Amino acid sequence: MKEKKYYHDYCAGCGLCCEVTDNSVMKIEDDGFYYPEDYNEEVLEVCRRVCPVNGRELDDMSKSEIWGEYKGKYLGWSTDSEIRYMASSGGVLTALCKYILENDLADGILQFAESEENVTLGKLYCTTDPNDLIKRCGSRYCSSMTFSGIRKYLEDDKRYVFVGKPCDVRILHNYLKDNEKLKDKFVYKLSFFCAGAPSEKANLSLLKKLNCPDKSGCTKLRYRGSGWPGYSTAWSEEGETGRLDYRSSWRDTLGRDIRKICRFCVDGVGELADVACGDAWYLLPDGEPDCSEHEGRNFIFSRNERGDELVKAASEAGYIKTEGEASLEKLRQAQKYQFMRKAAMKHRLFGLKAAFRKTPSYPKGFFDEFDKMIDSNKKLHIFYGTWKRVLQGKI
Repeated sequence: MKEKKYYHDYCAGCGLCCEVTDNSVMKIEDDGFYYPEDYNEEVLEVCRRVCPVNGRELDDMSKSEIWGEYKGKYLGWSTDSEIRYMASSGGVLTALCKYILENDLADGILQFAESEENVTLGKLYCTTDPNDLIKRCGSRYCSSMTFSGIRKYLEDDKRYVFVGKPCDVRILHNYLKDNEKLKDKFVYKLSFFCAGAPSEKANLSLLKKLNCPDKSGCTKLRYRGSGWPGYSTAWSEEGETGRLDYRSSWRDTLGRDIRKICRFCVDGVGELADVACGDAWYLLPDGEPDCSEHEGRNFIFSRNERGDELVKAASEAGYIKTEGEASLEKLRQAQKYQFMRKAAMKHRLFGLKAAFRKTPSYPKGFFDEFDKMIDSNKKLHIFYGTWKRVLQGKI
């Protein structure tokens, strides 16, 4: 029972355990998140091997580089103006996928995109036509069962590119470790910076702010894109019902209700992907990120030789434009949350322990070097804030 509660409490909602066992299904619960309906022994066995809460993949991640290991770091964007405009930021991942398909480097792109059946959810697609990429770009800030439907692609004889959240890439990384026959299945794994997966409740709150009282009256919901960062926008059959800027939609609405594991996630920057991209926010005079509308651009990390060769090849072929090396100091300013989540993780975990809650099973000493990157006042603030929110029932 304790083990079931542990995996339930720290579930990432990916759905892989149900997908590969046939012994359970994912079901939405009162908190607005999806979980396995039955944590039977087969489901638990998959959870033990792949769930991020176990920290198994941390053995393959850096203990000293807070942004993870990388071969190259760049600023860049898609040279296709439509992709750059429609994507969440600079459109680099979409441009890379287009390059891959048009040069026959893979049979398809496995990506999570907007569902036609449910405006607040998404589903897994296999994109084989480069023209379909533009329809499936953009953020999906929802409780996402990324791996629901992936089994048929795992069992065929084709090769794919996988695009997903950092935790999805880590989960897939763990799964592939135990499945030698699948080692060549994925030509590339691509990821993006992520700050957490909001609940269905948060999405319904967003719809209300966008003047859609419920999902039945909403025909389309776009979270990001159509500019950078773009607006959260909803449509009904009569047309647009409302829009919210990025801070109002994410910071004030969606980001307030994310999964528990997201609050203790050690990787929001796609460390185990071949290439990972994030918003390369411009900076205001006070050093804060400028989230007003601009032409999109990405921080690009090529994590290994394979990823770096892909970025360089796509750049040379004219699919993306890169501006030399990215500044890690500016990255730290533009992505303060991503920096702090790892630097302060040791003290978030201390806060959980002080409230007598079970913590994720991360390797001892993993955060020691990161802990040195912030001062004592920050550490105390993070510890106390976590402890307080746990006691208040907010975590």
